[in-house]
Amino acid sequence: MALVKDGTKKEAVTAVLNFLNDFPQLHRPRNNWGLQFNFDQGKQESQRQFSLSLGRNQRIYYHHQPSLSTAFNLKALYLVSVCHVSSEMVSCLSSNIPSLESLTIAKCNGLQSIQLESNSELQKLTVLDCFQLESIRMHFNLQFRLKSFQCRGRVVCFKYYDEDPLYYRYPPANDCSHSDLKDAMLDFRQGPGYYGINIPGFELIPQSIRWVKTLTLRRWVFEELILPELNPLGEGFCKLTELWWIDNSPERYNSNALISFLKLCPQLTRLYITIDPNSYNMANIKMSSIKVTRSTKLKHLKAVKLEGFANEEEEFDLAKQLKEVLEAEPLIIRWDGTVRRLTKVQKQLKKGTDPYEYIEQRVENLNELCPKHPHMDH
Repeated sequence: MALVKDGTKKEAVTAVLNFLNDFPQLHRPRNNWGLQFNFDQGKQESQRQFSLSLGRNQRIYYHHQPSLSTAFNLKALYLVSVCHVSSEMVSCLSSNIPSLESLTIAKCNGLQSIQLESNSELQKLTVLDCFQLESIRMHFNLQFRLKSFQCRGRVVCFKYYDEDPLYYRYPPANDCSHSDLKDAMLDFRQGPGYYGINIPGFELIPQSIRWVKTLTLRRWVFEELILPELNPLGEGFCKLTELWWIDNSPERYNSNALISFLKLCPQLTRLYITIDPNSYNMANIKMSSIKVTRSTKLKHLKAVKLEGFANEEEEFDLAKQLKEVLEAEPLIIRWDGTVRRLTKVQKQLKKGTDPYEYIEQRVENLNELCPKHPHMDH
């Protein structure tokens, strides 16, 4: 069931806030309620570029605007297809939700920048398929620490500012004091954005993800944006336990970049590898020139899940190459659910042939051993 209203943008703010205040009374088990508000705007207006300012310090005020009831405790907000017409209403709405912990912004045509205010309880920010997004600006202080940042699309410029909101700056390369991230998705499948490869402010992310436990990473992002920061990274990614590595393999699969990254992840327990032929690819990278000298061996890796490989031969070759960084013998799980373990066979070693072969394994609860990576639900 939906309430249908017509009016101006200012009237929309009041309508939405009143709807949210009345929602506990409207909502009953088995009833679905919604609000449809029709703006008196044309399609051309809705295609204009715009910015979103989110938080409790907004400079948007409407006379006689209601406030959300203190009984209304909204924790998560999903914004999809926000356009210029509705952007002011969304910004005003966000200023009335002090308890917001999770924010998702998806498929917003024309969205160029996002500004997050410091006086917010926000812990999780997800930005999906906003193809014109150029920058994300964040006001950091002790009360504003994102624990989860997930982004899918193209690379954007990251900035933060201090107490003076008019003073923006890029973070210093070695400053990771603002990081509480435990979960990060850097699914920059579209490649560089407006700022190109030399992205100002991207230093914030390589430093911040040092302590994440769950990570999604595209190969080219590691090659172009993280490798230059390897020296400041110190001990590598010492908390990382689950990695979804997404690669592009126009020819025979080359695992050099993956092996180099795994040397930085001593606590890894689950590894998901997906070949995506549509992923952005930096063809000029020569991974043979990359030297990660750490001798870290993965002792805790339980499972490796493979998807998108051209054939079983490539999967088998990768499994052998992984032996370079493995001390454990993880199960190798194919896309069809087949479970195998790569084992050295002494009989074949004596014959001088390839000493490794797959041994099929029976697993009673495969989903418990290797559940879907949490970022795969998007």
